[in-house]
Amino acid sequence: DLLPDAQDGVPLRHAIEVSCRAKAAIVASKKQLADDITEYLNRSEEQVRVPLDQMMEVELADITVLLSLDEGRLTALKAAGKAAVTSAMKDWKRRATDMLIRMDPTRRDMLMTREAGIYVDTNKEENLPRGRPEWKDAVKTILTAEDNQRLTNARDGRRQHRFEAIARIAIAELDKRVGFTSAQRVRLAPLLEVAMKKLPDRLVDYDER
Repeated sequence: DLLPDAQDGVPLRHAIEVSCRAKAAIVASKKQLADDITEYLNRSEEQVRVPLDQMMEVELADITVLLSLDEGRLTALKAAGKAAVTSAMKDWKRRATDMLIRMDPTRRDMLMTREAGIYVDTNKEENLPRGRPEWKDAVKTILTAEDNQRLTNARDGRRQHRFEAIARIAIAELDKRVGFTSAQRVRLAPLLEVAMKKLPDRLVDYDER
């Protein structure tokens, strides 16, 4: 009662069964991979979330110190901060999942056996809580134009002081090795300040953001 043979001589029914088993194995393998990735990311989540929470706490503390906000506006900003962290984490999980799926299996297996978390473009501004729409839109809505100007002026002033301090430290270290004249030190200071301003914000604003 066999069906007509396939061209390669294998009964067609048998060929169909083999094909079905192969497809089922592929589906099971993909499901297992998805489960493994989910389990790994759940283990990694806390390590990724903690620094994002800390960044937002610093941002809120900065606003609290520089601005005199009423309790209602401060509460609304805190809620927006939590929403921004949640949004950033959700996007992190999406990026990490996509990267792990496309990764070489051997490398992926090695990575997922570690206890260390996985960081995927975590330092990009748009992936940080302060770069998320939930936070940016709240800041635009809750803070006044005057509030934002005060924040900008205060942060710009601190950055300028930081540039000057870094330049002085750099000149002092170079002076130990080279021995500058007073005139050379005076000329170097503004040059180094300009160089400092070309550094990425995350290297300059380490204590602020």
